[in-house]
Amino acid sequence: MSTTKIQLADELQPTVPETDYVDVASEIANYVVTNMLRFSDRLHAFLNERYDAAPTSAEHAMDFDAVIAQEVLNWVRNWPK
Repeated sequence: MSTTKIQLADELQPTVPETDYVDVASEIANYVVTNMLRFSDRLHAFLNERYDAAPTSAEHAMDFDAVIAQEVLNWVRNWPK
């Protein structure tokens, strides 16, 4: 089975600054995004196990995760040129 990658908006595919090596700039961006996604997955798994015992606190932590996710998108959109 072949796969096709999703085409993302240009704003989510930043241009590498002229002063940077493409592979290193890409590695930095991918490291941050990958690890933030990992954190989000781990946080949700952690919260799901505790949700029944502390739903308000779990929701508050999920709101925090949403803020972080939005900031990661903003961070990519504001990549230096």
